[in-house]
Amino acid sequence: MKRFTQITFHFISLAAVIVLFSLPGNEYAWMLDMAPDLPAVPEDPGAGDRVVAGTALVGLVILCQAIAIRLSKRWVSRMFSVGLIAVAVVGWAGASWV
Repeated sequence: MKRFTQITFHFISLAAVIVLFSLPGNEYAWMLDMAPDLPAVPEDPGAGDRVVAGTALVGLVILCQAIAIRLSKRWVSRMFSVGLIAVAVVGWAGASWV
């Protein structure tokens, strides 16, 4: 049962990371491709919602992987969990602050 729970948490975390990376950036970034002479991209009104959703997804990954680490006995499984947490945090930070 522990192994099934770990695998379930890994799949949930992988799905959350995929959703995190698929969240769009600025809604109006395509305008720079159409007219590169624009001085700036317009303000995106939905940016705050994406930050909240991304933060919730990272929190979900951290929670699931913390439980998976606690249930794990093998070093490789624990390092996989730590790697998933690192990918989620770096992806979230890159999308939020860049």
